[in-house]
Amino acid sequence: MEVPVVPRDKEQARKVTWDKTRRLVLARDGEKCLRCLGEATDVHHRRPKGMGGTGNSYIKYGLANLVSLCRECHQWVHNNPSEAYRLGFLVHSGFDPACIPIILKMLVVKLTPDGDIVRSGEHALF
Repeated sequence: MEVPVVPRDKEQARKVTWDKTRRLVLARDGEKCLRCLGEATDVHHRRPKGMGGTGNSYIKYGLANLVSLCRECHQWVHNNPSEAYRLGFLVHSGFDPACIPIILKMLVVKLTPDGDIVRSGEHALF
């Protein structure tokens, strides 16, 4: 039987929450980078934490705001913001990530708050 982790302080609680969320995102995305389909190493905030307040749990831990990327693609997103916004890998402040699709190799998908990936008008992709 697994013993539950009881956080001792806010920082530990934040880490436990992030680790759990990170695992959920990687599992949802099949541990693949959604840009190049290579092995995912990072979980990226589509709407950066600094553009919604680090106190906003939806921005920090919301599944529609998080996407699995490899390190190279994660760097590409931050080095090419105009293209990353166009493709949905970045989301402008004030916009709900669940409403902004991601274009994946000519496939348009949305990430739902429930943690699914859906094509426009269709059911879960994975």
